[in-house]
Amino acid sequence: MGLGEGRLRDVQLSRPAHGVRRLGPAESLAQLAEATRLVLPVGSAFSHLTAARILRLPVPRRWAPTEPLDVMNITAAPKIRRAGCAGHRGLESRRVVQRNGMRVVSPEDTWCDLVATEALDLDELIVLGDEVVHYRRGISSALLDEAVRRRRGGRGRRLMAEALPHLRPHSNSPMETRARLLFLRGGLPEPELYVVINDRSSGQWLSDSDFVWREQRVVAEFDGDHHRTDRQQWQNDVARCQNLQDDGWAFMQLTYAAVMVHPRNHATVSRLRRLLGLS
Repeated sequence: MGLGEGRLRDVQLSRPAHGVRRLGPAESLAQLAEATRLVLPVGSAFSHLTAARILRLPVPRRWAPTEPLDVMNITAAPKIRRAGCAGHRGLESRRVVQRNGMRVVSPEDTWCDLVATEALDLDELIVLGDEVVHYRRGISSALLDEAVRRRRGGRGRRLMAEALPHLRPHSNSPMETRARLLFLRGGLPEPELYVVINDRSSGQWLSDSDFVWREQRVVAEFDGDHHRTDRQQWQNDVARCQNLQDDGWAFMQLTYAAVMVHPRNHATVSRLRRLLGLS
């Protein structure tokens, strides 16, 4: 491109990967991956934790600039060895998707890869799996099952078998998944997820509710911080709760502490048990 050594050493240029210069630092995973993509072997793809982050799948720890990029090549090719990268092989048995011009191992195969690393516990894998099969992604449970079958005899098969039955396509957030697991482990019947509730007499919409026990007419909603800090959201929540109660529904609001902090989470289960008529 006609650039001399002096220009390449310009202090305004960063070196996010060997052989690459970038105007300004690579301050995010997306910027670092985009720069590294330019010097990776043709046909390779980002995988494992890097793929999960690019695909916006929930993983338990935040990205840090020191985290290596997971890159995968086919088994017949040499493992990628490059500073700042962790090389893997086996791409020929994975489905690859495109994200912002980058080749990335598919969500269902990324889930299997992360199970095989045994770096995530069962609940973290269920949280991740719920997002993989979420109805808005268009990845069916059957497609995930097929990806699991391709790992016949591989690492993580026991964890995959344990996690798969717990995945649900209508769980809308990691905390909703964790709340559902709390209910089940507390001996409660499994609720329906993300249910539209209409008024019994008028048919008017009342709520799109996170957790519904229809027969007992009990609703539970998980509210993140934005439900508290957004004035309009808070007012809408209050009105929705009142409308449900007027229509004969018992309503329970859930927060992070009510799900994750002991012993408050036990009190949550006990209160739901009473509302459901189980004690």
